[in-house]
Amino acid sequence: MTLPNQIAELVESTPARVGLCVVHASGAPGFGYREEEVFTQASAIKIPILGTLNRLAADGRLALSETLPVDPSDGVGGCGVLQNFLPGASRLALADLATLMIVLSDNVATNLLIERIGFDAVNELIEDMHGSEATRLRRKMIDLEARKVGRENTATPRDAAVHMLRLAENANAGDPAALATRRTLRLKKESPVTAALPKDLLLATKPGMLDGLRTEWSLVQDEGGGVDYAMALMADGADDAVLEPLFRRLAATIHSVVTR
Repeated sequence: MTLPNQIAELVESTPARVGLCVVHASGAPGFGYREEEVFTQASAIKIPILGTLNRLAADGRLALSETLPVDPSDGVGGCGVLQNFLPGASRLALADLATLMIVLSDNVATNLLIERIGFDAVNELIEDMHGSEATRLRRKMIDLEARKVGRENTATPRDAAVHMLRLAENANAGDPAALATRRTLRLKKESPVTAALPKDLLLATKPGMLDGLRTEWSLVQDEGGGVDYAMALMADGADDAVLEPLFRRLAATIHSVVTR
């Protein structure tokens, strides 16, 4: 399916480099724009971290009730509340760290989970979901030294959309890890996609942002099954005064096109 005119107008009228991909659970033709180009992911990469944690738990290789000591020095800066905790004074369950990672995009929680499950496990899950080497977890959150040498967490819009579609397929098939992942991603959070779409939808989503870039991976469904698609939005090369409203307009326009 070619890119609908309304969406083409949006992506061509902005100074940002924009990538997007929409895929349908029904198998109907989707559409994309720069869907094979690689983008830095910011916090959207936390979705496969969550999926890996839940897969390891479902396989009996760890317990979500396991607790870790909170070390605020690991991930200071950016989003979250744990960076303000007293060092070593608290312990949190893996499941609670995952909730903080997704709902508040907490970077300390994320880094604690990366330390516990490892980069390799996350990248194995990514390969299982869509088999692309373009999507990878390569560094912890707020790792400035890694960023300086270009070691970034990356994905393509198509990889991200397919990842979300496979998540939905696995959840619908009753896979406990996928069900747990989708349930956490549906928890209420602030994002351009959440703000733009109707409130009665079942929206599993995770946004990400750094200076000059935004990303969001989303799974959009309704109770009756009439709406069921995955969407990935990525953009860089402009400041957030441009990117945040652009993402809102893109999400609303895509939904209008998909559901008309």
